Amino acid sequence: MTMSNMSTPEGYISMMSIYLYVPIAIYSALLGSSIISKEERAKTAEYLFTLPIKRETVIRSKMIVGFIYVLSFVLVIILGLTITFYRFELTSSFYNFMFYLGFGLFFTGLIFMSIGLFFASYLKQYKRSGAISLAIAIGTFMLNMVVQLVEELDFLKYVIPYKYFDVEEMLKGNIELIYVLLSLIIICSSITGVFIFYKKRDLYI
Repeated sequence: MTMSNMSTPEGYISMMSIYLYVPIAIYSALLGSSIISKEERAKTAEYLFTLPIKRETVIRSKMIVGFIYVLSFVLVIILGLTITFYRFELTSSFYNFMFYLGFGLFFTGLIFMSIGLFFASYLKQYKRSGAISLAIAIGTFMLNMVVQLVEELDFLKYVIPYKYFDVEEMLKGNIELIYVLLSLIIICSSITGVFIFYKKRDLYI
């Protein structure tokens, strides 16, 4: 919970923002893990990969679709919030906060989706990737709650994606560049791992 001004729409949304971050993190983590292993789960991998198409092309197409799904989810959330609070006197600060919130939600979604993609590509048993990705999403959320209560653990904020886009800073119109860079490092590293491990992986047929 933040110390925001609850009398404004953006202040109220900032207080409730964790209930936006958690669902998109869980959705994105499960999306990333399932979108890679879909053919194995549906027993269609043997047909797909006998076609004259490279694995890299399939993975790239799946990533683009996942990207669109996460972006669509975020746009629906931002549009829904705007419509819900439109009856109040909205100021430019509200729309600025919506932009920053959408930015934060999108990057958070991409982080967890890329993690899900990585584990689905790395693990030999595709069924474990969803459980591990979900555990990371929920585990980092619980760790985030602990860090907020124990100041001595503040150094852990660099490994908790929920801390990267702090609503208090976004209310001020700020996003710390260090966290954007950390997000890009996690996303790029995970995606690189996908292309490295998936093409060497034995498919479960």
